[in-house]
Amino acid sequence: MDNKNLLTIKPAIQKGFEGYAKTDEGIKFYGYVPIEKTCCITYNMKNPSTDKGASFSISFSNKDAIHIENVLKLEIGTRRPISEIYHSGDIYMTCLVGSHPVISHAEKRYSFSFAKNEDYDELLALLSEYLERQDTISKEEKKLREDLRKEREAYIENYRKKRKF
Repeated sequence: MDNKNLLTIKPAIQKGFEGYAKTDEGIKFYGYVPIEKTCCITYNMKNPSTDKGASFSISFSNKDAIHIENVLKLEIGTRRPISEIYHSGDIYMTCLVGSHPVISHAEKRYSFSFAKNEDYDELLALLSEYLERQDTISKEEKKLREDLRKEREAYIENYRKKRKF
């Protein structure tokens, strides 16, 4: 792909899943449809003049969604001028400084990144919106999310104190 075409590609993140997923009824195709009680995103990069491009769809377990939300909030709270790696559970993320961060699930062996830094903010908003729904997560998952919030806030506070010298 040459630089001229690269500048015309418009990335977009959508709530929902596109592709085949297993359900109680068997394998089913989803076209930008949220899978019930699952956090789903589809990321598209399309060239507006040709409508061709690439995309990926991922559905996160509630636990993975909680850990991804945590690393994104850690990165925001401690943004540094040097490269940093954040992790929560099996989720790892490089910081927004330099190249675009990669979010990886070490155990499930998947990684993804976005074309624009603003897309990470949009992912965080989608994750938080999903996790805030009353019927979405279990009591144990709510406790995990709350425990991670407390740990994150203490870590960020400690980081800010250290930066003041």
